[in-house]
Amino acid sequence: MNISPSIAQQIVESMKSIINQDINFINTNGTIIASTDKSRIGTFHEAGKYVADNKQPIIIDANDHWQGSRPGINQPVTINDEVVAVIGITGKPQEVTTYGSIIRKMTEILILQEDFQFMCQREQECDRMLLEDLIFYPDDFADRWDEATLSNWRSNEDYKRIIIIKLSQPTDYFFQEARSTLTRQTLVQPRIFRNRLLFMEREQNLVILYKESIDKNLAYCLDLIKQQALKQDNQLYIAYGSQVHRDFTLSYKDAQLALKFASKQVLSPTDTKGNTTIHYDNLTIELLLAKENQHRQETLCKKVLGKLTNKELDEFYTIILQFEKYNGSIAHVSEKLFIHKNTLQYKIQKLLRLTGYDMRQYHDFMILRLAFTIANELGR
Repeated sequence: MNISPSIAQQIVESMKSIINQDINFINTNGTIIASTDKSRIGTFHEAGKYVADNKQPIIIDANDHWQGSRPGINQPVTINDEVVAVIGITGKPQEVTTYGSIIRKMTEILILQEDFQFMCQREQECDRMLLEDLIFYPDDFADRWDEATLSNWRSNEDYKRIIIIKLSQPTDYFFQEARSTLTRQTLVQPRIFRNRLLFMEREQNLVILYKESIDKNLAYCLDLIKQQALKQDNQLYIAYGSQVHRDFTLSYKDAQLALKFASKQVLSPTDTKGNTTIHYDNLTIELLLAKENQHRQETLCKKVLGKLTNKELDEFYTIILQFEKYNGSIAHVSEKLFIHKNTLQYKIQKLLRLTGYDMRQYHDFMILRLAFTIANELGR
């Protein structure tokens, strides 16, 4: 196990804060690679080399003569019964000997912790590469991954889905916490999450691919992530893509479409904490808003809404959404908008006068709903 000088330096500095003695981190070749006494870094420590070779601690007093060594104690640092380094404490032997075993054990714990974090980071990077290949390079996927990975993620036996999570004000801290939450759950419940969940950060969004067999378990993780966003006073948007067997590109694009409407809070329920969730499966007329249809969309908007000002577009779109939500109930809509029922009736009549369409008529409402949705999408 190779331990980098930067990690070794962090270890000796943290140890010195505990015992207030100079500490050296010596590799198995006897070279001091980190020290709280910077003048000793890079020098040879003969006693440290002896300890590494013999797996035995050694105490040095003022009368001993070891090249590059000073009075103190040197302890072997072992991981899986293998000496990976030597930790040396400089000072009077009678004063520092009592710290030897404690410092050695703490060093071993810190190394294991760092090694575990490295393994987690490496696994996350592997998952990121896998997820990117599944979504963006499906044609080359078979050439990059083994048969077990192929059969696991490209099987037609189970359904999968992409989720995109967006923060109204993205922060590195949030994404770090979100990734930690998902990683922690994977470690705590490996039988549930192993080979059923992939995630990565992309374009300031968190992208998740999961098998629907873990739907309920993942919902718990998403609740934790929502709480993290709430602590940062941030609004969270969660968009679910379409259900697929192996066409993850399609599910990703569908999640992106759902995210557009989640961000605009169109057809997307907002919970009491301000988080917004929308499923692609719940989209209807929004599915018509493909870029290739933009010319026809603009024609429809001009035909139906051409006489409305931008202010009126915003005002009437809000009324249309509430009118749909409360099934045309004048009482409920006026209460929601904090206006009198007569005022609402006047606005409905005004919209009829300007467009020729009466939202109280089913046919007219559908045309108005579609036109306003398109106008909102086009930024009119």
